[in-house]
Amino acid sequence: MTIALVAIAAVVGGLARWQLTVLSWRPLGTFIANITGAFALGVLAATAGDSRTIVGLAGLGALTTVSGVVDDAITMRERGRGASANAYVVSTIVLGVAAAWIGLKIAL
Repeated sequence: MTIALVAIAAVVGGLARWQLTVLSWRPLGTFIANITGAFALGVLAATAGDSRTIVGLAGLGALTTVSGVVDDAITMRERGRGASANAYVVSTIVLGVAAAWIGLKIAL
């Protein structure tokens, strides 16, 4: 049963990320997915058990994406937007950590 739940969570997370990208433009969809995923992971960090593994690793792991950030930043650099690429990467990291911390504090 756990394998099936991991697969379902991964599909849901991946489809949510894809939908965010379709409804917005890159890098905004990637940014939204990463910050909301980090917040949700912070909330989830206050829990224990299989749900943390299933939702955290599979669902939120599929929703959030480092590779998407890297791809977005490379594309921005190739288009001559190096400063924007740098700001995008730094803000994703800083706001992601802050969102996770806020989520954890809310959950505790």
